[in-house]
Amino acid sequence: MAKQTNTKAGSKIGLGIVIGALSGVAFVLSNSASREKVKSSSSKLKESGNKMVQDYKQDPEGSRERVKNRTQNTVTIVREAVTKLQEILDERGSELSEQAQKVKDDSQDIMSSAKSTEQELKDVGEKVKEAKNRIERRRLSINVQLV
Repeated sequence: MAKQTNTKAGSKIGLGIVIGALSGVAFVLSNSASREKVKSSSSKLKESGNKMVQDYKQDPEGSRERVKNRTQNTVTIVREAVTKLQEILDERGSELSEQAQKVKDDSQDIMSSAKSTEQELKDVGEKVKEAKNRIERRRLSINVQLV
């Protein structure tokens, strides 16, 4: 039963892909500028393919050699790029790690300072309350003496 469900879902997906492709082709062909661009690109691709075939027929060994050289050059360039990228990542990675540690240390210092300040403010608040109470008691004692 599950196999039939998967098959139905697969056929619906395939049908969706076909409908989407046909819609895309219809859209491109409905626009004259797009049609011309597709024709031009197709011609260039065909000419390029024909030229490659002709070159290969005239000089098969040379063609292989050129492809081999291009491939080797590409591999060399990619290796150099990967090496450079690794160097950059190694260098920047350690810098980022150091900066992250500094930020963490600074954050801890700030939190510690804030807690210390909070405690000092509580102490000041208690002293203010104590001073207020003394003033209040003194005023009461002065009022009592005046009466």
